[in-house]
Amino acid sequence: MKPRRPGIAALAAGFVALAAAAGESSIAAPAASGPVAETRCPPDLPGGWRCLSIAAPARYDGTSAKTAPVRVVVAPARRPKAHPEAVFLLQGFPGGSGTAVAGRGFVASIGALQEDRDLVVVDQRAVSGPEALTCPPEGLGTRLAAAAPDPLSAGPLSACRIASEARYDLATLTTATFAEDLETVRTALGYAGVELYAADYGGRIAQQYLRRHGDHVLGAMLADIGPMDDAIVLRSAGYKDRAVEAVLRACGRDAACARAYPQIGADYAALKREMQAAGGLDAQVVQDGVSQPVRLPAESVAAFFGAHFHFMRDVAKLPFEIHALAAGGTARGRVAADILAYQAGVYRGVAIGQWLAVRCAEDEPSARGRRAADRRLDALSAACRGGVWGSPPTGFRAPVSTDAPILVLTSPMEPDYPAAEGRRAARGFHHVRVIEAANHGHVFDDDWNACLGPQAVLFLQTLDLGRVDGACAAAFGFRPFKIAP
Repeated sequence: MKPRRPGIAALAAGFVALAAAAGESSIAAPAASGPVAETRCPPDLPGGWRCLSIAAPARYDGTSAKTAPVRVVVAPARRPKAHPEAVFLLQGFPGGSGTAVAGRGFVASIGALQEDRDLVVVDQRAVSGPEALTCPPEGLGTRLAAAAPDPLSAGPLSACRIASEARYDLATLTTATFAEDLETVRTALGYAGVELYAADYGGRIAQQYLRRHGDHVLGAMLADIGPMDDAIVLRSAGYKDRAVEAVLRACGRDAACARAYPQIGADYAALKREMQAAGGLDAQVVQDGVSQPVRLPAESVAAFFGAHFHFMRDVAKLPFEIHALAAGGTARGRVAADILAYQAGVYRGVAIGQWLAVRCAEDEPSARGRRAADRRLDALSAACRGGVWGSPPTGFRAPVSTDAPILVLTSPMEPDYPAAEGRRAARGFHHVRVIEAANHGHVFDDDWNACLGPQAVLFLQTLDLGRVDGACAAAFGFRPFKIAP
């Protein structure tokens, strides 16, 4: 959720940029004991910002006297606050850390609001600090082959579950817990009310907080969200495939792209058939002058394509990459190396153990007995078996109803929660404005500051949905497609 991010080639940095310091403690251990402990901030944060560890009940049902740290970064108001509320910023997917990127554009994406109110980044549990449930395999980074296993395939997921359950009470890692953590943070820091700024899975946390503590919410900006009943693990593969196909159709309408890749739709269909028949994508990858064979599961390739939709400049590379993969040879090997680098970034930057706990508690049960021809879903189900997970509260999947003003930003090619799901989530909001960004993946992109960013700031400043102007979003077009030299 920041306006500038590295490209897909850096998605060893792409996920590291989203959850970079999960394994290396973006916020250091507390310097003092107590409900709110000051911690040492990383050097990329401006002076005067506060890094905190707030002790929350490990279990909100009263069955444990233990506490769990909630990692927080506060960008304090630059001048005396006109209002006693703060804006809470929630990072996207399970396993991703907002505090890790607080100083790398996340807070700056609505930085104008810092003039008269605190901007507070609140992490999900177990995604940052020494308790982060990252699961990098032994030898990661020493050889490309070491990065080859799909991070969400059966072997790595099961190994991560075993390692994570030895370190953490995985049953406490649920959306309901994270929503209660927001209330713990609000109370501990003394804010009379909050505005919410969230995307993707962060939107699920925000909806749960609205359900439980809506009397403290003045308004919310929710981007790329889905309704509470959406089983994302079941539908995500189909959403990603449809987004890729939309890009290829756009390539066909673009004169230069159509000339360079006249059979791009057929290339993509042939690539999928090959992976289905062979059980994956075979390629020769060169590292340090040595060529080595790798086999990438089809799910790894699809996940790599899906990650492009974080940045539309990377979406513009898709026809080039699909053509190269379909062609084989050294061209395929170069793209395969990028896929391996992307996977290494997932291992290093995402708290996969926490991702697993959330998915096993809330999403995998609704997918049981429903076939999706997706080995990642099978791997998730296998890893979930035998674990001790949390469970959603009664009514968890019911639509969320609220009188607070809500601005929903969505887009048709969002790879997890496309526009139709955003509109469905908005049905329970009584005062809502839905703006769809044309020809976009994730709403947050390099054009954020030029278009929707100022509108989000204006809304959170005024809470007036009528003042939001979505005309620029309707005019978005594709970036120029990458053409083979």
